[in-house]
Amino acid sequence: MPSHRFSVVMPVYNAGSYLESAIQSVLDQTFTDFELILVDDGSTDGSPTVCQEAAKRDCRVRSFAQANAGPGAAMNTGIRAARGAWVAVMHADDLMLPVRLSSLDEALKGEIDRIGLITSSVELIGANGKSLGKGVPDLPSNPFFLRDGHAEHIVGGLYHPAVALSRAALDEIGGYNPECRLNEDVELFNRLVEHGYGILILPETLMKYRIHGSAASSAKDRTLLLHWRYLKSVIRDRRAGRPSATWEAYLATRRELPLLTRVNEWRKDHAKIHYRRAAGALSSRRKIAFALHSIYSAVLQPSFILNRWLIRR
Repeated sequence: MPSHRFSVVMPVYNAGSYLESAIQSVLDQTFTDFELILVDDGSTDGSPTVCQEAAKRDCRVRSFAQANAGPGAAMNTGIRAARGAWVAVMHADDLMLPVRLSSLDEALKGEIDRIGLITSSVELIGANGKSLGKGVPDLPSNPFFLRDGHAEHIVGGLYHPAVALSRAALDEIGGYNPECRLNEDVELFNRLVEHGYGILILPETLMKYRIHGSAASSAKDRTLLLHWRYLKSVIRDRRAGRPSATWEAYLATRRELPLLTRVNEWRKDHAKIHYRRAAGALSSRRKIAFALHSIYSAVLQPSFILNRWLIRR
């Protein structure tokens, strides 16, 4: 039997100056029936020491370490050690609002038959903690089940550190896929709903989700977006009972697409990349960079940036 209501699992990899505040935001929860499991995934900075010291200071904290294997594998390590009925995901650079766990607990007291995942909106913040607006989960129904006329929908519009997962559901589906080191959260969400579990979105904003000004390279961002398209094709194949191409084979077939198709995808991808750059520049008050990235994004895909700004309002 579970000995806690929640196990908060936080994968840690070179979290730097954000880690201590992320840990403290969990320990400051108004709801007290939880444990915090820190899993250092082969950090090369001072993160392992911060994790170990946190475990020494507070008996609610347990610290584990492993060689670098990716966030999905780190989540699985934490899940195996978890003693809670629900696993609340937490990232090492984000912040929980003090009522997150109490709001989740209140939701769990209602009718949640076959709900395997509960999530909420997030407040988007910059590297310096400045608010950048609101992030809203995107699903066609609430609660969401594939069986309710959504058999073709691919779940992707959720913020990973804002989700809480049923431990029973995780045990049934086998946890995260350790071989999936990109978009591992999306891969898990879709296996979850394919096993008949539902997703419930709470109306509250319960997390602060950090967007860094020092964004990754365009090439890395582009790879992440390409992998998202690949993952969608894998999910569609799985639901149709078809074999799926490997990542390498998928990239090879993409090189054979018509030039106009590839240019159009490049345009959409870079609109998203520049929008994220603009948000990072705004958080660090780099006004010229913010203006340039916003213009690039608007020129490349006007509808995308317009919709994003409307949501923030």
